[in-house]
Amino acid sequence: MAHMRRRADGYGLGVAVDALQGRRILVTGASSGVGAATAAACVEAGARVALLARRADRIHALAGDLGEAAVATPADVRDEGEVRRAVAGAAERLDGLDGLVNAAGINWAAPLADGTVAQWRDMLETNLLGAFAVTQAALPHLIRAGGADILTVSSMSGRRVLSPAMGVYAATKAGLSRWTEALWLEVADRGVRVMLLSPGLIATDFAERTVDPQQRAANRSRLAETGLDPAEVAAQIAYMIGRPRNVRLGDVTILPTAQQH
Repeated sequence: MAHMRRRADGYGLGVAVDALQGRRILVTGASSGVGAATAAACVEAGARVALLARRADRIHALAGDLGEAAVATPADVRDEGEVRRAVAGAAERLDGLDGLVNAAGINWAAPLADGTVAQWRDMLETNLLGAFAVTQAALPHLIRAGGADILTVSSMSGRRVLSPAMGVYAATKAGLSRWTEALWLEVADRGVRVMLLSPGLIATDFAERTVDPQQRAANRSRLAETGLDPAEVAAQIAYMIGRPRNVRLGDVTILPTAQQH
């Protein structure tokens, strides 16, 4: 977790150490990758965070690393009951919520002919329905806080498809992007700022669910060589949340310079 200990402004994005001072932010997908790095960046910038993910051991370990500013709230975003209990618990332990980062996501990469309904359902329920459920559960707390933020991590795959193996994943991310537009229309006059971040390739374990073994190895190599460090994406998230209330970075793209398609 060495990369998580970098300062949130370590990439020249201008995030002051106290930019999120006093904020109470719920981060989903916090057991690894962008979610875990975002939790660390928010704490570094002065926030308290609640870590939500299905892998309880990982978020408890991360909360321990981050100290008193972090609490673990295990839940599977595919389970509505678990989500509601975890969000309520996060709000109670942080004395409210004024920020939500939807970063949970998975990708079973396979062409339609090789995929399974179970894999498609897993992506839909995690990437799309999970964000819906967490946001719905958190919304009353965010509205009550006044001056709150919802930032959803989509993907460049929501804008164009890299390969046939990315079709279903891209469909979930395109849906997530369009839903974020509708959410902004719904809550804009209720003190909740809604933003979307669409990253390109990120150096995570994202390739591990690629169904074809040869393609899995190729994807793993490409992510390692080209992908952004999750901490770089997390720094962008902390920067967006930390902007003055009269500024909304509504739909932002972040790409590795080496990524051409």
